[in-house]
Amino acid sequence: MWLVAEAEEKLRNDSWLNLDLAISLARLQSVAYCHFPNVQAWNCSRCHGKAANFQVERIVYDEGWDLFGYAGWDPRLQAMVVSFRGTDSHSIYNWAENMRYWRTDFKVPFPGSDGSKVHTGFYVSYNNSSLEPNITAAVRNMAAAHPGAPLYVIGHSMGAALATICAMDVKFKANLTDVHLYTFGSPRVGNDIFASFVVNQTTESWRFTHNRDIVPSWPPQWVGFHHLPREVWQVDFGVAGVLGVCDKEGEDPRCHNSVCYLGLCTSVADHLLYLGSHMYNGHPSC
Repeated sequence: MWLVAEAEEKLRNDSWLNLDLAISLARLQSVAYCHFPNVQAWNCSRCHGKAANFQVERIVYDEGWDLFGYAGWDPRLQAMVVSFRGTDSHSIYNWAENMRYWRTDFKVPFPGSDGSKVHTGFYVSYNNSSLEPNITAAVRNMAAAHPGAPLYVIGHSMGAALATICAMDVKFKANLTDVHLYTFGSPRVGNDIFASFVVNQTTESWRFTHNRDIVPSWPPQWVGFHHLPREVWQVDFGVAGVLGVCDKEGEDPRCHNSVCYLGLCTSVADHLLYLGSHMYNGHPSC
């Protein structure tokens, strides 16, 4: 059973969290870790229940960059969905540790984004790989078939950073007005101006963290990075989980930062499980 902590937040928030939707999107996100042919055919062990009947528009695997994403139509949500896989589970710790040396150094070219900066690696990974042209084409095709439908962009770990870049990129390239961003275990992507820009350009933005997950601690704030709001901190408590809905600033000291400030958290296990869904490939049928 999932509980939502700090009920008074509901009275102050003009866009309250739909937990059932978030759990469904976490399930769809876990599919991104399955074997590519199984995702294409939508017959993996995770392609049922809340993920059932999904219609794949396109899968994209760039072997050179080792990046994977898929796009499709979800008849249950009546929405377009784009999902990005994260870093290989065996390299997460080293990848996260390397992020302590990163800097916000790339000025993003989105309309109205003056002053926004992200790490070059995130932006280049999305735009210089085969992800950008394929995802853009897929979303345009779906938008033509489903005029006015919302787009949900989701991602975990490195995929969460790609999802954040993609949400802005495809919004302008496909002329979308209803873009939703849900990320799980995301690193910091850009500076505070970029974080505000993304929030202002999306219908909703939810960033999930879990316990002492190592990845959301990096890259650190002191080199210019700032998390996107609105964080939802999943804390394990006995047999039940508690979800704390955090403030609108992105760096709430009561949430993940309360135990993980300055990179004090090192848990890879917490990084691999979100809202009951496994964010790695642990079974041949996946």
